Amino acid sequence: MYLRYYRLAREPFNITPDPEFLYLSPDHREALAAIVYGVAQRKGVIVIVGEVGVGKTTVLRSYAAGVNREINRVLNLLEARVSVDQLRRFIARELGLEAAADPLEAMRALNGYLLGESARGHHVVLVIDEAQNLPIETLAHLCVLSNLETERGKLLQVVLCGQPELETLLEKSELRQLRQRVAVKAVIRPLPGKERLAYIRHRLRVAAGNDSLFAPDALAYIADRAGGIPRVINILCDNSLVTSFGYGRQRVTLQTAREVLADFQATARRPKWRWLRTLAIGLGLGMVFFGSFFLAEHFLSPEGGTPAAARSVEVARSQAPPIPAAAEPPPAKVAAAQPEEREAGTALRGEGKTVRKGDTLAALVIKQYGFVNRNIIQRVKAKNPWIKDEDLIIEGRKVFFPRLEP
Repeated sequence: MYLRYYRLAREPFNITPDPEFLYLSPDHREALAAIVYGVAQRKGVIVIVGEVGVGKTTVLRSYAAGVNREINRVLNLLEARVSVDQLRRFIARELGLEAAADPLEAMRALNGYLLGESARGHHVVLVIDEAQNLPIETLAHLCVLSNLETERGKLLQVVLCGQPELETLLEKSELRQLRQRVAVKAVIRPLPGKERLAYIRHRLRVAAGNDSLFAPDALAYIADRAGGIPRVINILCDNSLVTSFGYGRQRVTLQTAREVLADFQATARRPKWRWLRTLAIGLGLGMVFFGSFFLAEHFLSPEGGTPAAARSVEVARSQAPPIPAAAEPPPAKVAAAQPEEREAGTALRGEGKTVRKGDTLAALVIKQYGFVNRNIIQRVKAKNPWIKDEDLIIEGRKVFFPRLEP
């Protein structure tokens, strides 16, 4: 994609939680320390709370990546919507225990295993991300698991990580016993003003880059408009780099950052269901105007080579934290072709492509021209009157593309 173009070793703003990119703000540091302390001291139930996109999962993965596996057994429950029986079976399977049909027998087997691990100085940690999705009955069962203990502490450490709704759940009267067993708690808040620029610079350093890739006013603009949510910062920075790359620029300007934010907000206002297929193929959180999956096929790096890798980010639309709405920008005009576009050859040539399963019109336009905007979408639809819904085009049909004059 744009790595060779900007001489980066890695994608600096990938939204996939990566422990190597963890930025330790005071809140993130406290959350990580809470887990380490709670497990080491056998405190039982540990709760980490934060809004969508603040970096909770990255903290969990950082803990799991740095833990001493010789004395710590970490069980990561990837799907929180589980029944009590499913939770029992998951724990038994992860620990190599027989999944007994009788709940009492299953509890005895688990207690015996945990006693043996405790005697050897080992810790067993159950980590549940998105814990706000746990059914009430399953949350209540965690109280039973927390009762497994010796005079020296809890035998099973439980880390519950979730959105603020988790706190609301724990306030329910039927969960008061579990609430009383929460020994350690940390809250991760959005990054304050001074931490936002530091966060961006940190990620660029990890990727072997520096903040010279962004004009100072562009950095300040993104930091301000993202509201301190790391995931939103990543989305805006990544798409700003993609867009700047598409324009053949070596630096993200304030104009580019504003363009990216305007398109993000415009896309977010569209009905959610219309964009699910676009999101599923990796254009990422509604950023269909600046998807990056096919850019590598049409642009050359400064050294003359084609970037080797293209990126596909697959996320759920519901993960996109809200950004304050801005006025709808007017439809963009088709820009004059950059030298890179003329060299790429196919970027300006009118031709047809057959629709494959999962394709959307925006994805095909990006594959054809290397970029997309509303003006081009409308021109392509005009050339193909059969297209009624740009997100639900018919598999097997051929889409013809108008020639873009340089």
